[in-house]
Amino acid sequence: MSIHLYGIKNCSQVKKAKDFLKEKSINFVEVDVRKDGLERQTVNHWLRCRGLESVFNKRSKAYKDLDLGDVQIDESKFLDLIEESPLLFKRPLLVQGDTVLIGLKEIQESDLS
Repeated sequence: MSIHLYGIKNCSQVKKAKDFLKEKSINFVEVDVRKDGLERQTVNHWLRCRGLESVFNKRSKAYKDLDLGDVQIDESKFLDLIEESPLLFKRPLLVQGDTVLIGLKEIQESDLS
């Protein structure tokens, strides 16, 4: 089953996750969301597997730039927002089937193959 690593090229945590995967000889497909964008169904899969609170990055610059502090955001609203601002998710995010790992620590502690 293929592994996809979502993030942006200049993120230090994404770089560390890529280095870790390469060191462990784990093949993966890198998805730079700034360049490649995100499909709604992909993000919906993340939400089904992990939930909005796990995926949504309320500390991101994109969140602050959109001034979302007082806005009530449910999964539907998040899907709309992330189409316009694909950096609203926690990075790095790794997907292998129904396994969705969020953050470098989860990736490093997983038993990926």
